[in-house]
Amino acid sequence: MIKKIPSAGFYLFKSCFIGLEYPGAESSTRFVFDKLGIDYYDDPRQSCCTGMGMNVDAIPPLPTAALAARNFTLANQVNHPYFATICSTCYGVNKEACEWMTHTPQLYTEVKNILAKVGLEVKKEYLKPENVYHACEVLYEWRNKITDHVVVDFKDVRIATHHGCHFYKLFPEAVVGDPESIQVLDELVKVIGADSISWYAEKNYCCGSGFRHRWLSPELARAAAYDKLVSVKQVGAEILVNMCPMCAFQFDRSDALLEKYMGAKLGIIHLNIAQLIALSMGADPYKVVGVQTHSVKVEPILKKLKII
Repeated sequence: MIKKIPSAGFYLFKSCFIGLEYPGAESSTRFVFDKLGIDYYDDPRQSCCTGMGMNVDAIPPLPTAALAARNFTLANQVNHPYFATICSTCYGVNKEACEWMTHTPQLYTEVKNILAKVGLEVKKEYLKPENVYHACEVLYEWRNKITDHVVVDFKDVRIATHHGCHFYKLFPEAVVGDPESIQVLDELVKVIGADSISWYAEKNYCCGSGFRHRWLSPELARAAAYDKLVSVKQVGAEILVNMCPMCAFQFDRSDALLEKYMGAKLGIIHLNIAQLIALSMGADPYKVVGVQTHSVKVEPILKKLKII
């Protein structure tokens, strides 16, 4: 369960990593938001949050804060002050950047001076971490309206969920109740009529990526992903639904590697929550959902659902 969120004024915060690896998650979010009549603004001026670089210590706090302040200023210019991020890292970085500038006056002054040079006036009231939401939180708020648009029968599909560290572990205050028992994605899975596996042994485990671990400690990263996916496989899930592009990348792109190094053929299908809901609403699996970008083929479940 999550806290009450606004009914309008969302600034769709796009993810550079989703755009690169799984653009269907972005187009699916637009598709579902449009279907539900959610008021959002898609700004071509929006820039990256720097999360990838910041989390591997390649980018210092000042550029991250400056870009966050710029994006918040643009959002307020168009009267859509509430970020709806598609990526959990964007969610975390933007919240953190607001807190940095709130608690470090010198940093805020530096950022203000930088933006003034490009004709932007940032104001402290723009920089509210509570104004940053994940797109799945918005979908959760509109969950009762989703059923009105479901046209594909998912009742015989077993789905497990993975919320990811950057959503509920970094900011547990966003969740009402025990964040370790989070069910936001599970409730959305139930809304489309699928069989949601609300709990499995490694549900709250990390995907193993941790940005740098995937490259600096590949064996550790693979082992973590393997343990997670074996647990998902054991409970009979056909799909693992995520809300984070790095988690999706770690699981989906690692499937062949896990088969090579661990000797396990897993073949679990990975979908962003917006992709799953878009499919349930009849979105084109290729033009909107972008299943052709996935390493684990999605076609078997599409055939089961008679979508193709």
